[in-house]
Amino acid sequence: QYVDVPNYSAILIRKSMPDLDKAGAIMDRCRGWFANTEAKWSERDMTWSFPTGGGTFSRLSFGAIDIPKDKYKYLGAEYQFIGIDELVQHPQEVYSYMFSRLRRLSDSGVPLRFRSASNPGGVHGEWVKEKFIPQEYLDASTTEQNSKVWSTRTDCGECNSTGLFDGQECIYCNGVGYRECWFVPSRINDNPSLDRREYLQSLINLPPVERYRLEHGDWTIAESGNIFKPEWLRYYTRRGEHYTLHRPDQPDLTIAIQELIFFVTADTASKEKTSADFTCISTWAFHQRSGSLILIHTLMTRMEVPRIAEAILN
Repeated sequence: QYVDVPNYSAILIRKSMPDLDKAGAIMDRCRGWFANTEAKWSERDMTWSFPTGGGTFSRLSFGAIDIPKDKYKYLGAEYQFIGIDELVQHPQEVYSYMFSRLRRLSDSGVPLRFRSASNPGGVHGEWVKEKFIPQEYLDASTTEQNSKVWSTRTDCGECNSTGLFDGQECIYCNGVGYRECWFVPSRINDNPSLDRREYLQSLINLPPVERYRLEHGDWTIAESGNIFKPEWLRYYTRRGEHYTLHRPDQPDLTIAIQELIFFVTADTASKEKTSADFTCISTWAFHQRSGSLILIHTLMTRMEVPRIAEAILN
């Protein structure tokens, strides 16, 4: 779209160039799409150029951002369309920075567009989920989730959500007082060209969480681990027979040791080799009156069964 417009420029980004050029990936597909057209491919620039008459061209480029500083490769570039595939592979600073490359001439009739696509999960999936996936979607039934397009709104900090900036309509939010991001859910059934049966048979080999995400495009399912948020954690000190719990939102709480219930948990494996799972043994104290759970000590190591019992006793 818009390749008939002189000097139009678009770029599609993934984490690495091989990701773009795999069998069936976008660069591979473009070779088939543009093979019998006037478009010319430049291996050096990773760009298709489309003649638009009078010696002018429009361009579709491909790029990679492997680590955050790679984003500066695009310093000075100007695009009217930016697309990032598998957004969860990128930190938010990369996504935010690329908006600075989205611009056009004042007389251009081409809209500025930034589009991202992604499966749920991934190393940077948490910020993507927080930015694009509204709580209403997470709380909705599966049928409702996939029945419409969703959006999240962020208050405009430039006009303090008033819609006015220096007495005029705020240009940063077009006078509405907020900025909006749109989320379009997608499932396997939404891709009619895919051999659904074969793909589902392939997915059965994946771990349950990853399989469910890819099969249903579901952002609600959580990893089996990483369920405790750092901001939930508090700290304590021990002095003699007393524990003092430091609570930023409340006064410190001092507890006598006899007020606590002590117990041990053990998540066990059974081998010592370096590739084996860890055995994790933790000692805890529970203060019933305040509902506080205190982690006293943790041992995480690889050990065989006879040593596990001894470690728990110790």
